[in-house]
Amino acid sequence: MKKKLSEENFKILIESARAGLTLEQISYRLMIPQRTLQRWITDPDIVAQYKKARHDSMNDIAARMERVAKGQEPLATPQSITAAIFYLKTQAQWRETVDINSTVTLEVNKFKQDILSAITKAIKDPALVQKIADEIEKTSTDKSSE
Repeated sequence: MKKKLSEENFKILIESARAGLTLEQISYRLMIPQRTLQRWITDPDIVAQYKKARHDSMNDIAARMERVAKGQEPLATPQSITAAIFYLKTQAQWRETVDINSTVTLEVNKFKQDILSAITKAIKDPALVQKIADEIEKTSTDKSSE
């Protein structure tokens, strides 16, 4: 017989999500198999509330870090910031790196637009402008595939 999600277990599930616990940790806390918990959270309402609780937890931690950084709130210990950063990296997918490829692609696209804008102003023949634009696009496509 499959166990149903009781009101008490639901409250524990949401509290645990707000505390930042993983599904594995929540199932241990509820003393149920992880598969049972996974079955429970297939209900769209439960999933929405679980995700909201996790999201609220991460936002609370990030907001506190911001207040500490701005000097609006005292720092409990240096370890508390380290722990918060670790939590946000592991649970909220925070990263310290920037995706260089995306940044470079945006800059190149802006540069191409600026060039085409200047060419359009200088050359009044639309067919010639289109030919130049096609050649620029072809050249940048050829370079990116190398």
